[in-house]
Amino acid sequence: MREFASQTNELDDLLARGKQALAEDRLLTPALDSAYHYYQSALRIDPGNTAATVGIDRIVQRYVVLTNHAFEKQNGLMANRYIARGL
Repeated sequence: MREFASQTNELDDLLARGKQALAEDRLLTPALDSAYHYYQSALRIDPGNTAATVGIDRIVQRYVVLTNHAFEKQNGLMANRYIARGL
């Protein structure tokens, strides 16, 4: 029972850190302090975790927004970088 509580606390912490990193646009970098890292870590503890999979989807959505902004500013180089990262 104690192990379950420990995993639950760790999972909650990872999801909170992922949400914070996403809010700060730390989507993929830094590698060990990014939204992607935290959500993937959460999925290693609880495969199929809905909050983690939604978080990863939000990362992709954020890259779509960043890509659109780059295209609006006619910055094709950045748009292509965002597309590659989002994939």
